[in-house]
Amino acid sequence: MNIGIDIRALVEQHWTGVGEFTYEFLDELFKTDKKNQYFLFYNSYKDVDIPKWSGENIHIVRTRIPNKIFNILQLVFQFPKIDNIIKRKGKKIDYFLSMNLNFTALSKKCKHIQTIHDVSFEMYPKWFCLKRRLWHICVRPQKRCEQSEYIFVPSKHTKSDIEKVYNICGDKIQVLTPGLSKKI
Repeated sequence: MNIGIDIRALVEQHWTGVGEFTYEFLDELFKTDKKNQYFLFYNSYKDVDIPKWSGENIHIVRTRIPNKIFNILQLVFQFPKIDNIIKRKGKKIDYFLSMNLNFTALSKKCKHIQTIHDVSFEMYPKWFCLKRRLWHICVRPQKRCEQSEYIFVPSKHTKSDIEKVYNICGDKIQVLTPGLSKKI
């Protein structure tokens, strides 16, 4: 199977919790799965350091469009389709895994797996600055959930919140409890 994975959270110089989760998840996945082909997608105009995983089944796909322009294109025009970018690099993907809510335009044929760590921005909007609230409105989390084949969450509580807030059937939501980092 060919699986595209959004690693844009790993482009930042200092990772947030999502970046740490993404790295740890992929590091363990690549140690155990040598069968599937993985296409790690990121976008960065500047040269950045991303983790280097070795394996014949791990492929890096990068665009050099400045992030603000890339996000506007994704939001307004639903272009470029990320799965088509990967396809131009050699392979049609079967699934695209988003490690967090982000601007993600995919073709209708591509099955999407969305990871959502929490919906605190919906439950407690006053905790977020105006810029972050607008970002969450523009990224359209409910639409991301509705269009996803599966939704991965870290807890039963987050699953319950998504069911209530977005009226999403619990069958498509899978609880994947994260482990502890080896760095601890």
